[in-house]
Amino acid sequence: MYKRTEELLRDKGIIIPEVAQSNIYECNEWYKGELTAFHSRHSLGGYDYDLLRLNFAKRVCSDEAGLCEIINLNAEDKTADEFINSVLKANRFDTMYREQLESMSATGTVGAYVYIEGASLYDNGEIRGGNIKVSYCKAENIIPITVENNGITECAFTGSNMVNGKREDKVIIYRIVNGKYQVEIVTGTEKDTIVEPAQTLGDVRPFAVMRLAEVNNKPHMKGYGYPKLLDSIPYLKGLELAYNVLYGDIDKADKVVLINSALTETDSKGKHYLSDEQKKYFVSLSEKLPEQDSMIKEYNPVIRATELTEVFELVLSLLSQQYGYGNKKYSFEHGTVTTATQYILEKSAEMQSLNKQRFQSVQYIEDIVKAILWFTNTYQDKAFNIDEPLNIDFDDSIITDKQAHLDSMRTDAITFDIPQLKITYLCEKYGWTEKEAKGYIEESDLDIETPESIE
Repeated sequence: MYKRTEELLRDKGIIIPEVAQSNIYECNEWYKGELTAFHSRHSLGGYDYDLLRLNFAKRVCSDEAGLCEIINLNAEDKTADEFINSVLKANRFDTMYREQLESMSATGTVGAYVYIEGASLYDNGEIRGGNIKVSYCKAENIIPITVENNGITECAFTGSNMVNGKREDKVIIYRIVNGKYQVEIVTGTEKDTIVEPAQTLGDVRPFAVMRLAEVNNKPHMKGYGYPKLLDSIPYLKGLELAYNVLYGDIDKADKVVLINSALTETDSKGKHYLSDEQKKYFVSLSEKLPEQDSMIKEYNPVIRATELTEVFELVLSLLSQQYGYGNKKYSFEHGTVTTATQYILEKSAEMQSLNKQRFQSVQYIEDIVKAILWFTNTYQDKAFNIDEPLNIDFDDSIITDKQAHLDSMRTDAITFDIPQLKITYLCEKYGWTEKEAKGYIEESDLDIETPESIE
């Protein structure tokens, strides 16, 4: 951001939180797999080199994001449902929400603000029409202004664009004035800073912020979520080091066969040399006469696979405790990092943590939808219920064993003579509708196969 823009924001009482942004920057370095100071090395022989990078931070963030994936988002009112989903689709919500989940898993915070684009301004000052737009922001683009009960009530969103090959800063400021939100746009260029006249909106918050459900214990980060990746960096470093040792062993694993110079060819000047055939297999040892057993000697470098497997297991176990649900989320098997099948029970601590994070997602989505409906009612002459109830279904396939679930349902359907259990089982297993399942049961007096009958 241009210094002139920062000074203008400071005059408005908006100060960029340096400690918070530093923590966020460090998390982003690892999430993006960038070359950090840790990866730059200097060997004992005076050679500068860079460690190989696994970018496992992306993996853990992606795995955690999968736990909050949405498969259905519906409003109870059919008309509102169609409108909400059309606006979200036009603003690529599915794709951006997934991207935000990963980013939040790394830095702890993401956000979005809603505005109207392409509206008509009439002589009486009224604004009508236009398209509802949703702009998605990452933690580095969010500056909390007022935080109450750890909730951001006033906020600034920053960003940079390239205009005619030159950078342009853009800051959207939301503040409450006389009980209503007011938006102010600041544009900073290399030569000037432009402040557009403030526009009054309404009492509905036009932005939303989603944070990691875990309590943020980092100082000087008020309003931000817990930057979870920050405390996992030591384990990620250990993983990088272990991999580089393994790679180094493999890289230097070629067998070396030494041959005494007494067995080599000699030229007209008596100088020893290897023939073309010998060069395929041998390296010259010396001109000294050899011991009896050292005419030819092999050197076979050792690959410390067993020892390093234990190191990988230890580091991954520590990382699993710090990052994710369950202590054995990751393991190292047959040279590959695998994700263990998770069985998260409703009463378990893991499921409770997951439910807390999903609650944060629900609140975030509800705030975005509420802002969308407010802008629609205000500028497009609609009359939607701003507090329209939403039904949000999350994808549980990542945390449940589908086959085990079906086996349990089949057992219940066999044990209890309840037709609805058979219908539900058939619907889930074969994707039938209830009407189709009822038809098959009534026509054929269907019996559910038991494991014994299958054998």
